[in-house]
Amino acid sequence: MTAVEELDPFRVRRRRVLAGLSLVAFIVGGAGVYAANRAKQARQAQVAALKGTVAVQLPQFQLRDQNDTAFTDQSLRGHAWVANFIFTSCTQTCPKLTARMKEVQRTLAADPVGNMVKLVSFTVDPENDTPSVLKAYAEKNGADPARWFFVTGDVEAVKRTVTGGFKMTAERVNKGANEYDILHGNWFAYGDKTGSIHGFSQVENEQDIADVARDLIALERGETTASR
Repeated sequence: MTAVEELDPFRVRRRRVLAGLSLVAFIVGGAGVYAANRAKQARQAQVAALKGTVAVQLPQFQLRDQNDTAFTDQSLRGHAWVANFIFTSCTQTCPKLTARMKEVQRTLAADPVGNMVKLVSFTVDPENDTPSVLKAYAEKNGADPARWFFVTGDVEAVKRTVTGGFKMTAERVNKGANEYDILHGNWFAYGDKTGSIHGFSQVENEQDIADVARDLIALERGETTASR
């Protein structure tokens, strides 16, 4: 027999399988990187498009906060403000968004001017996020009730505000008999004392938090700042 003929056929097959798995791993890994880059590019394009289509001014709205008190677009006038969009039963994106807003609150509180900025979280699930539910959520997450408001209201009024006014995605997706998810925009909107929207920011890390807080302090002082 030749040396080739003496090779264990099982070992040959095993090497071929391992080589195949390595190739698959390489392809899958490359596909993962490609998908991540594509997702990032799509997100950047979406933010860029949003900046070009959103109204210059805050949308007019009449909603209610976590204390079941009237909260309107006029409630944000006279101060710089920052808003995000969440719902309390969300277990994936929303806890992160709320945690980042809490960090913005903490950063602003360290500055006398920043401590005057208003923060608002609009629910995208008004059917379930009643004022009492939002109040419990606010307390659980350490929200300063004098500065950070959680807003809900009539389903159609919330929809007009979130999707029609801020141009944010908010789409309910049923997953089962009593299960659902809500796809929604995960960036922060911020503006000045007059109600002008100055920009949108993907708040994903400490630097983003510091940048947004700096811009909000500038807006509270009446200074201008570049849109994000």
